[in-house]
Amino acid sequence: MAKAEGRPRVDFLSGDRSRPMDAMERVYSELRRHVGGLIDGRELGYSYPVALRKIPTATYVSQGLYAINAWMKRRQDSIIHINNQRLGIVLHLNDFSPSIIFCHDIIEHVMSEYWGGPAYRMFIRSYLTGTLKADVVLTPSKWTAGEIRKHFPAASTRLEPIHDAVDHKLFRPLDRRLFLKRFGLPEDRKYLLYVGSEQPRKNFPAVVRAFIGARKEFPGLTLLKIGRADEIEGYPVHKQIQEELAAAGLSSQALFFENMPDEMMPAAYSAADAFLFPSLYEGFGLPVLEAMACGTPVVASNTTAIPEVAGDGAILVPPTDPNAILEATLRVLRDDELRADLSARGRRRAELFSWDKSAMQLLEIYRQLDPRHD
Repeated sequence: MAKAEGRPRVDFLSGDRSRPMDAMERVYSELRRHVGGLIDGRELGYSYPVALRKIPTATYVSQGLYAINAWMKRRQDSIIHINNQRLGIVLHLNDFSPSIIFCHDIIEHVMSEYWGGPAYRMFIRSYLTGTLKADVVLTPSKWTAGEIRKHFPAASTRLEPIHDAVDHKLFRPLDRRLFLKRFGLPEDRKYLLYVGSEQPRKNFPAVVRAFIGARKEFPGLTLLKIGRADEIEGYPVHKQIQEELAAAGLSSQALFFENMPDEMMPAAYSAADAFLFPSLYEGFGLPVLEAMACGTPVVASNTTAIPEVAGDGAILVPPTDPNAILEATLRVLRDDELRADLSARGRRRAELFSWDKSAMQLLEIYRQLDPRHD
């Protein structure tokens, strides 16, 4: 019993559990699972009717009520761990201490596309104010920690980079035919893969243009895109790319998979001859790590957190230079030796990132914050 009492007591504010799992939820889920038996942890989630999600003010009110509920239900001498910065409003409304919050990025502070109307801008300010009241702000990369210091130099909160990681038992090289047979795709073609949304910062049109350009040399080339459109109001990226594909006569050669079972993702990566990820802004860039773990040659951005993740395991290019993206893509498609080299380097790089390692870093932070121990 004494051993159990010695574990850090952590109350997790995990937010709306009825929402579909996104990248932030996946990171939280993995860290929670890997640290689980080493702490005395408890979830304080909440949910509200799906229909209300379309009403912004309903979201804000529900989070305010969530903050009150969390204050009433938190355990004595517990550490409050909030799983993403959008729940920072809880700290804006309450003085929780000791507290930890995971800030994956500050995209909604630095990119005007995400500002929306006045009500949403007020919400952004509130959750960022709350985030910076935490005793410790976890970030997925050193780059994101640097972004917070740059934009909020007066903040005195402690910043702790803990890298996102990958499940190496799941994400590993597989026979490409597993994916191709599952979806009835020819085995004698080359495939480009993109995983992610169509939000402006993801720069998916650059992938489409590289695909269209590469088709001139590789007529059988097919583009695979996995992920919801998840567009931002006022930025109809999906319509734009569909028009570009139609103008090039390639609509049938670009295949869009909105949902893909997690267990099929390694097969999807393994089926691709190259993975393209020319994102303009990433707090980490988890698909890059997943692709490298599967041995897929990667062409990705040389900006934001992506170089910190990719290291020497990928070809890094300026995401705003379409010629550089196309040329790097063609190099990979042309050169068998280069693909083999990138595959090996990518796998070695991915091995440096593990959920066990990240969970041990988190556990040490819990121990330092534990109010029951000096």
